Amino acid sequence: MNAELDEWLSHAKTPETRARIRRWARWARFGMVLVIVSVWLVALLVLSVIVIDIADIAFFDSVPWLGWVLLGVLVGLIVGAGGLILLADGRRIKAMYADGRVSVGVITQVTRVEPADPEMVGVSYDLTITATTPGTGEIRRVVNHSNALEIGQRIRFRHNTLDPENQYDALFVDAVAEQDGARQ
Repeated sequence: MNAELDEWLSHAKTPETRARIRRWARWARFGMVLVIVSVWLVALLVLSVIVIDIADIAFFDSVPWLGWVLLGVLVGLIVGAGGLILLADGRRIKAMYADGRVSVGVITQVTRVEPADPEMVGVSYDLTITATTPGTGEIRRVVNHSNALEIGQRIRFRHNTLDPENQYDALFVDAVAEQDGARQ
């Protein structure tokens, strides 16, 4: 992850943006550590309850609710850390494109992306966009979006480079209404 983080930091133009990227990356990493530690503690708690039950130790007989309270706290910690990861990752991604260029392009292809696990709900779409930028000509980018937009629709997106080969250097901003597109 450090190589990827260093690459995004190199695209940031201001010290404030680099600091925001680092800060949200640290929060996401902290959330991941919390999840891992909490999962290990849940496993340790379950294992200790099994050992206590097999050894017939009377501690949990006198305090039967303690195990459930600990389990509840740990599950709450896992859920909270997962929320922290989602929040921090979303903010990190926005910070990575904060200094980027805004372009308007046309959707040339829509590809449905099925979830990796068939049990998961939620389909997303990879939108291939072609845009003309001053000085470099045409660039192609791919953005992932939760809704299938139509081919030919204009969208606004952020990107950090003008490299025509860097297809995944894009962050979806919004769809451009026809009256907005006429002004551009």
